Amino acid sequence: MEDARYRKYSIEDIEAATDHFSQSRKIGEGGYGPVFKCQGHTPVAVKVLRPDAAQGRSQFRQRVEVLSCIRHPNMVLLLGACPEYGCLVYEYMANGSLEDRLLRRGSTGSGSPLKSQRGCCSSTRPNPNL
Repeated sequence: MEDARYRKYSIEDIEAATDHFSQSRKIGEGGYGPVFKCQGHTPVAVKVLRPDAAQGRSQFRQRVEVLSCIRHPNMVLLLGACPEYGCLVYEYMANGSLEDRLLRRGSTGSGSPLKSQRGCCSSTRPNPNL
């Protein structure tokens, strides 16, 4: 699976960056598998496909193909992958996962997500007085 749109990392690169998948580097766990924060000259997040994950190798390859083409300000950038071992390397985004942000876990913001949505919706309604 050679592709010039993303950098191919070796498992040795991934192991070194994660301190051999040290729990001290683990920052989360999702349906895909564990996520590790790695610190080099630029912090990155490494997602590791669990061997028992519902997504198999073919879905992993498909995910890499799609994500390597996407460049959007609202999407976390895929920097590279280690296809042989199911690892994805993303730019690191501080402040938790998207789920954390949507549910406001660890947030200093006020209000519930529902109140925030209601506020957003009410501010986009047309003003009948204009």
